[in-house]
Amino acid sequence: MALHPKPAEGSWTEHYPDLGTGAVSYEDCVSPAFCEVEREAVFGHPFDRLTERYDFRAERKTVGV
Repeated sequence: MALHPKPAEGSWTEHYPDLGTGAVSYEDCVSPAFCEVEREAVFGHPFDRLTERYDFRAERKTVGV
């Protein structure tokens, strides 16, 4: 038994004609420029925060002085 029953039109292609059946570009999978943008978006910001030097002594408050 299929998880999703076949549409009444006979095929998924006929059920969603607006999606088309033309070639799909895979340039974003092989483009070094796109890959670099994605790498920065995914890994850039969290690792920037981890590698920043943090001075814990700057936040230490002296009591009674």
